Amino acid sequence: MIFRYGSYAHDDGECWVENPNPENIVSSDGLLIGVKVRLIIHGRKHAADPTALTAALQAMEAAYFIQGQDASLDGTVLAITSASTRNGVVVTQPPAYTGTTPGQYTTYVDYTIALEAEMIPQNPQPFFDYNEEITFSPPSFAGTNQGFVFRQPLEGLPQRQGGGVFTFQAHQSGEVSGNFWWLEPQIPAWPDHIHWEQSTVKYTTAKGATKGGFRYRTTWDYNFEAPVPLNMYPSLKLY
Repeated sequence: MIFRYGSYAHDDGECWVENPNPENIVSSDGLLIGVKVRLIIHGRKHAADPTALTAALQAMEAAYFIQGQDASLDGTVLAITSASTRNGVVVTQPPAYTGTTPGQYTTYVDYTIALEAEMIPQNPQPFFDYNEEITFSPPSFAGTNQGFVFRQPLEGLPQRQGGGVFTFQAHQSGEVSGNFWWLEPQIPAWPDHIHWEQSTVKYTTAKGATKGGFRYRTTWDYNFEAPVPLNMYPSLKLY
């Protein structure tokens, strides 16, 4: 059988392919966002003499220098089409020459190559790592908006005195990472009491996630102020 990577084809019967068990990629929310698959190619490259062997190895190295090519083993189900993956087929280990037996590097040499790809699951979740928090100052259960201060008399301990009426404030912040694109931020919890001049929404350049894929990160940060207590729990929003 012939293993192919892009336009490069190994000689028939030159190598065998190890296909370790796939690994689910799960977000911190417990959502399945991808399946990581690996192909490990073990082979022995033959040539008529050292000069021809060097040329054959250089051709193989040049082929695996290029990322994102299709990979397949003729006549089997071992095939990865880069277009069906999130980031294309990645060469995680270019040709490494592992042979130590006599005769290596004369007319033959043993090698190992490793490929990896993240397959997109059926009906993938559009988001992961969703988080939101809301803080209150003072908390609504304080029951009063009467402030106080301590003043130091000429003699004795500081004395507590009324400090006037204060407002109730709240802060709403959160983030979500889109699986394929940036998602809209959560809406303000109290739109009638928001300080727009103190509130922000940020979209961050897509970056590779820790366990594969891309992270299209959206964050929001809202500030509120009202004459009455504000009270609400973080949203369990599902996009």
